Amino acid sequence: MNIFGHIDKFKTKRVMKRLCILTIMICLFNTILAQTNNNVNYNNNNNNIIINNQPVIEKVHYIEKYRTVYVDRPQPKRHARKLSSPVCLLSTIWVYTEDLGDFRSLSDANEIVNHLNARGACGRNDWRIPTSAELTVMEQNADKVGLGDGIYIATSHSNGILRPVSTGPSIAEKRQEADSRRRQQEAEETRIRTAKNAQNSLISTGHGMRDGNGLIWSTTNVGATTSSSNGSVLASYTGYNGWRLPTSRELSYFVDKSSVTKRPDSGYLKTFYTYNGITLVQGRYLTSDGYYDVGGSNGITGKQGYVRLVQDEL
Repeated sequence: MNIFGHIDKFKTKRVMKRLCILTIMICLFNTILAQTNNNVNYNNNNNNIIINNQPVIEKVHYIEKYRTVYVDRPQPKRHARKLSSPVCLLSTIWVYTEDLGDFRSLSDANEIVNHLNARGACGRNDWRIPTSAELTVMEQNADKVGLGDGIYIATSHSNGILRPVSTGPSIAEKRQEADSRRRQQEAEETRIRTAKNAQNSLISTGHGMRDGNGLIWSTTNVGATTSSSNGSVLASYTGYNGWRLPTSRELSYFVDKSSVTKRPDSGYLKTFYTYNGITLVQGRYLTSDGYYDVGGSNGITGKQGYVRLVQDEL
């Protein structure tokens, strides 16, 4: 029993010794591995890059599981700059040439904008503070319009750097538009003056009569005709091209206001409708929207009828 007891104690000591040695080796291995990872992180964090002549230390995150290094490279800082002329974005937004101050209120910014408009800066007089949507477009084109890294003011908040915008025509374009409207107005006034002179000539020569309700009537019927030949009748009646066929409503109004008489005409007893010295004979009249019977068709049927021309009094 004593011999076997000594053998067991010997084996136990040997196993314990081996376990201690194995434990020490594992600890040394972990220490070496940790030191290696620290060296990798240290080397990566000291791997400087240059952006715009400025050293930037890369931010490094070391992920042990995938043994992968992810590098976040900072964007270069934007520097505001003055432009030689306004820049147009989206074909509608004109951006001013430079940053103007760093304002703490919209009222202060508006005072500067009013000063720009008073002197017609860059050929425009409708500069204003941009909206948030317009400022977003400007930020998307920051390099093109020369924006810096600061906070820019918009109509939705009350502080920041001011970069005015314009969305209307320039002063020169407004002047051209005004000149164009003036020429059009002068041409229209000349046209109306000429037309009025022509209408006065119609009245004086007996080719037209005013009804007092904004119409000038031809003094006689232009016979009975079909709608297909109205164009030639209108073209041949006088030299003035303002003649047209009356509407059914205009003929109805004329008949309602007329006095009615009957008298012989060409061997027939006919009814006549007279209003303000203008007389229509009983029968069917062609209109711009069909036809209208003045007291009865008088035997004229189908699409035929008398033609009595009118024009709008100027």
